[in-house]
Amino acid sequence: STIQLAEGEWYSLGGSLVRRGVSFARAGRWQPAEAAWKKALSRNAHNDAALFNLAVASAQAGDYAAAEDYAMEALRIQHTDCYADGLEQIRELRSASEEAEDQMRTAVVPAGFSDRSYSLLQ
Repeated sequence: STIQLAEGEWYSLGGSLVRRGVSFARAGRWQPAEAAWKKALSRNAHNDAALFNLAVASAQAGDYAAAEDYAMEALRIQHTDCYADGLEQIRELRSASEEAEDQMRTAVVPAGFSDRSYSLLQ
């Protein structure tokens, strides 16, 4: 499932930039979307929609630590179900990603070899 982007309040400072970024993101153009959201934040550091959308963009890029930070900051400014659900999804994605990385790091011993004989071959 995808994390829902925040539209923001149309009248908020940077609101048009937030919506422009959402349009870019929906078209798969994440770099200009992020640029629009960062510009919205430069105009209003408390723009929760821009922060949350940067969380979604970070998750999309696989940077779950940054995604979690952005989502928590958005939640501190404005607690919404959308942000809480998004943060939960980001944490699930992060957990799944870390689990996959752990599995990839686990050495697989070929069948027919004992651990000891396999380590001698390496």
